[in-house]
Amino acid sequence: MYTRLWSTTLLCALGGSGTAWTQTFNPRAYGAKGDGAADDTPAINAALAAVPAAGGVLELSPGVYRITAPIRLAKKIILAGAGFTEDPAATSRAATVLLKDGNFDGISVEADACILRDFQLDGNAGNGGAGIVVKAARVVLENIAVMNQGGVGVRIGSSHANTNLWRIFNLVVVNNGSHGLYIHDPDPRIPDANAGILLGLDARRNGGDGLRIDNATDNIFHGVMAADNAGYGINVHGTPGEKATGHIFWFPYAESNQRGDILLDTNAVFNVVFGFNALTKIDGTRDRGTENLVLGHARAKLGGRLFRSPVAFTAARISSPAISGYWDLTQDTTDRRLLVTLNGSDADPVIARFQHGGRGRVELQADGALLETRVALVYNFTVRADASRGNYFTLLVTDADGFTIANPLNLVPGQRITYDIKNGAGRNMGPITWGHLFLLAGGSFTNPANGKRRLITFRYDGANLVEESRSQGDT
Repeated sequence: MYTRLWSTTLLCALGGSGTAWTQTFNPRAYGAKGDGAADDTPAINAALAAVPAAGGVLELSPGVYRITAPIRLAKKIILAGAGFTEDPAATSRAATVLLKDGNFDGISVEADACILRDFQLDGNAGNGGAGIVVKAARVVLENIAVMNQGGVGVRIGSSHANTNLWRIFNLVVVNNGSHGLYIHDPDPRIPDANAGILLGLDARRNGGDGLRIDNATDNIFHGVMAADNAGYGINVHGTPGEKATGHIFWFPYAESNQRGDILLDTNAVFNVVFGFNALTKIDGTRDRGTENLVLGHARAKLGGRLFRSPVAFTAARISSPAISGYWDLTQDTTDRRLLVTLNGSDADPVIARFQHGGRGRVELQADGALLETRVALVYNFTVRADASRGNYFTLLVTDADGFTIANPLNLVPGQRITYDIKNGAGRNMGPITWGHLFLLAGGSFTNPANGKRRLITFRYDGANLVEESRSQGDT
């Protein structure tokens, strides 16, 4: 009763009127068996042919209707069954089932304002093609289960077709060979798979993404659940020619998808993900696109947290609207270490340049590895580094005279410093005299050959600079 009232309301909103919509045609009156064995395609097509040009209702009473060719809805049709299911097993089939047997798209919706509701589209083993393909505008899918299809479960978008203003209310796409729900206009121009609304998507165990969006714009998704898919749970992918733009996701849920939960790829622009909680082996929302906004809540592990507190920032944040991700700067409360974290993106974090005004020691770490703060030393008879200004010192030797590397200034216990020495003398370098604090573990330092370089690293233990490592050859 509820779903029929809902559809009647939608029908009025879509502009349906007249007695044609109240005329009902049942394939059983045209010879359909509904036993899962007989080929019911001719009977269904005969019932469709009887529907007036203005439209009508194709009613599928309980049963399993085996089809061996596409069912084309070329008129304004309400295709109504008697129930659906959330389980792809044959033992849990819905009251009304269309069983696809062959390599073709199961249902092709080719007329505007069609409504499909209350049935299951299943597939025999070895079938190919998509389950439902929407090739018209203002199409409504309500209480539909599409399962065990060889290709995409439901596809919205077709060449040279306007599929805008689609509406989906409670769609189950499970165990299909490709994406569960795929929204894409294949024409390489402004898309016509736009302004759709989805309320309730259950996408599980599909061979591609649970929900995939390519060439489409400004669709709204509320209540997406994507789990155990072979691709991403939600993949806002886009195409090189056209971006996936302006989509909004309200409180999606994704879990245990093999490639990741939510991906905003490089061609995703101006999209919003609101309220995502990551519970997966690959956490969070990956944002590779531009000017997307990800708002998560406390349990999100990557890229989901924009505000750490409901009332104020508790961490500094650096971001640019032109690129994905933002930098979080937080300080340890016990030892005052500064933690620099790139959130909201799976791009490799790069610190191209870091300058220090001269007070205190600078040491940046990423995943436990020390980041280099490079300082170029001036070559002279005596070369002295200031350890407060960096931890990696480069030196270009420009003649064959001997010189001294003096004890550094402003050393701090535990600090590591590296000397990167390059021979630019045009011949063999002169000898190096090291300051008395340097304890060379490997004997004397071997100078690099002309045009080559060698590295040596020391750690200051509070009394001496103890050698930790050196190049085993010229580089």
